[in-house]
Amino acid sequence: MLYSIMYLYIYLRKLWKGAFMFSLENVCSAFLSLLEEKQSKTMFELWFKDLTLISLEETTATFAIPSDFKRNFLASKYKEVLKNATKEVIGFPLDIEIISSQGEGGPVAT
Repeated sequence: MLYSIMYLYIYLRKLWKGAFMFSLENVCSAFLSLLEEKQSKTMFELWFKDLTLISLEETTATFAIPSDFKRNFLASKYKEVLKNATKEVIGFPLDIEIISSQGEGGPVAT
C-alpha cells in the first residue's frame, strides 16, 4: 500500500511539472539510459541493451531478455546494479524479475 501511495505521489508530481508521462516504454527508456551512463559501452551493449520492461507491479519490475544465459548472468552478477537503477528511475526500491524469451527456464527473481 505504501508503495502505491509513493508511486502515485511521484507520478502526479512529475506529471504536474509536465516533464513525465508514465508508460512502460518511458520507464524502460529511462532505465536503459541510466545503465548506459553508468556502465562501460561494452558492458551495456553486451548485457543490458536488450532488456525490456514488460511489467511494473506494486513491488516488482519484470524485465525480459532474449536469452537464458543473459538472464542468469544478470541475475547473478548485476542484481544490485539493476535494483539501484530501478530505484533511481522509479523513486523507490522494487524487486527485479528477469524472464527469458527463450522460455527454457522460469523467471529469475532478484
